[in-house]
Amino acid sequence: MGSSQRVPLPGDLRESFTIFRHLLQTDLQRIEPALKICWHATYDIDMMSEILPRAPIAHFEFLKLLIVEGKKDAAEKTWSRLVTMQQPFDPS
Repeated sequence: MGSSQRVPLPGDLRESFTIFRHLLQTDLQRIEPALKICWHATYDIDMMSEILPRAPIAHFEFLKLLIVEGKKDAAEKTWSRLVTMQQPFDPS
C-alpha cells in the first residue's frame, strides 16, 4: 500500500463504504463478502442503499443475505429499489 493510501478506521464508515461501492461495481467475485462486511458493520438498510451499485446482481446477492438472516423488511426495501431501477436482469 502506498503512503498516500490508508486503511479506513472503523469510524470512517462513509469512506469505507466508498471503497466497498467501487469494489461492488468492479469485482463480481467479491460481491458476497463485501456485502456481508458492509451489512454487518451497520445493519442500516439506508446506508446499504447508498453503496449498492445499480447492477442487479449486487441487489440479488444482498437479497439472498437478507433472506438468510431473516430480515424481511430490509429485503422488501431492497426488492422495491431493484424493481424501480428498471434495469434488465435474468430471472433464472
